[in-house]
This record gives sequence, structure tokens and C-alpha cells, in this order.
Amino acid sequence: MKKAIGYIRCSLGTSRQVNSLNVQKSLIETFAVQNNYELVCFFQDEETGTTINRSGLLDALEYVDKHNAILITKGCDRLSRSTEIWSLI
Repeated sequence: MKKAIGYIRCSLGTSRQVNSLNVQKSLIETFAVQNNYELVCFFQDEETGTTINRSGLLDALEYVDKHNAILITKGCDRLSRSTEIWSLI
């Protein structure tokens, strides 16, 4: 079974988008089960997707690289809202 991590992000903080984070997490968990991934942990940010300087994202990318894991997210917009960041990822 391939190891995977989940990454979830909301822009306005958990108090205004707590349901968004829960929905993202649930979708990732379902995807992992359906595709035979062992979901090891989640990384999370509560800030804009227009910058790469997000501790949760940077930690997730480091984990993926170090442990040869797969990163699962709800959608591309959770990782980045900037084309410049995609070249860095």
C-alpha cells in the first residue's frame, strides 16, 4: 500500500470555513480508501493560496520528498492560486 498525506487549506481561517476543512478532509480520506493509499497524516493552512510561504504546505512538500509519499488534496486550488508557485512545486 502506497503511503499518502493529505493537504487542506482555507483562506479565511477556521472560524469562518471550518466546514470547508472538514469536507476537504473527508473527500481526501474517501479517495485514499478507494485508491488503496495509506493516509499517514494531514497538513493544513489557514491562509491565502497565492503564496508558497505557508508552513503546512512547505511541511507537506518536505514530507512527500523525504518519505516518497503521495500528496492528496481536494483540488489544485488548495495547493496554489498562483502559476508561479506551480513551477516551484
